[in-house]
Amino acid sequence: MQADFWLDETWYYWDPYAGDYVPFVPDTIFLANIREVGFEFFPQPGTTRLNVAALDNVALIPTVVAPRLDGRLANGRFTLRFTPAPGTECDLERHHPASAEPWQVVPGQAAITGPATHQFTTPLNEPRAMFRLRAYEHYTEVLTPE
Repeated sequence: MQADFWLDETWYYWDPYAGDYVPFVPDTIFLANIREVGFEFFPQPGTTRLNVAALDNVALIPTVVAPRLDGRLANGRFTLRFTPAPGTECDLERHHPASAEPWQVVPGQAAITGPATHQFTTPLNEPRAMFRLRAYEHYTEVLTPE
């Protein structure tokens, strides 16, 4: 079973002062500050305490946004700067047009995450190459005791 929670649906938070769930509309500020996700199970009438409810492989899937690239040529060097968005990581890949090899990750330029700006610099006297940045979801695995 897959449970999806869409941003255009009603979300709720627990208000301990009201003693109830309160509806709200999630925005980017809320989503950027999620520190914990909880699930509550409500037993159906007729079930017993021997029944078990459990979840496995829960993932918050971020929207992948490719960072803006700032490329510059100066002093015989090519410099590329970018800042990965929250929940995103990037690999910088290189392809030499004269080579039959496919795109390859530049050594030391894999699994780059923010919030700091990342900078890659290479001399212009190296063999001609094309660069691209691959952005994908960044997950943090959390294991709980069984």
